[in-house]
Amino acid sequence: MTADGRPAPLLGLALGGALSGHLLAYAVAFVDAVERRAHLASTGHAAFAPMAMLAAVAVGVALVGLGVRVWRSAPPTVGWATWTRLAGIQLAVFALIETAERGFDPSVAVGDPAVRLGLAIQLLVAGALALALRLFVRTVGLVAARLRSRRSPARARVRPAIVERGPFARAPRTSASRRGPPLRLPS
Repeated sequence: MTADGRPAPLLGLALGGALSGHLLAYAVAFVDAVERRAHLASTGHAAFAPMAMLAAVAVGVALVGLGVRVWRSAPPTVGWATWTRLAGIQLAVFALIETAERGFDPSVAVGDPAVRLGLAIQLLVAGALALALRLFVRTVGLVAARLRSRRSPARARVRPAIVERGPFARAPRTSASRRGPPLRLPS
């Protein structure tokens, strides 16, 4: 996504996307809340709450980092390559989480309908994330450009006056941009 190839923002966003897709997959596969809770408890989803907190922090850090990067320089391009990278990372994270929850037995993980559905949902979540990321980068870039264009060069150079006290006090200094009106000549 970035010109220098730094993937850090994408990793944080993909982690959040993988866990969001994970939630969505189980919500779609098991519509009944009681059945969903029972299935999640039987498949080793006890660590889901700490993982969700970690993902929320990772997404926040990634957005702040990306926002600062966009603010300081030209916005990176967000397109198909971003979607494919997000999808690849999310699919890998989702598959790793699901196999780990089932004792690293891939045959058990693939037999679960929520896992099969979750793999397809990860692609949709990655697409939604890529679109949201494109909007975020564009918005931050436009706000940064607007604020840069409004900044006045004269206002940026004004220094506060120095006031000294005591016997060697001087008159406060002012910048050349704050001149008063010309004096009238005596007639």
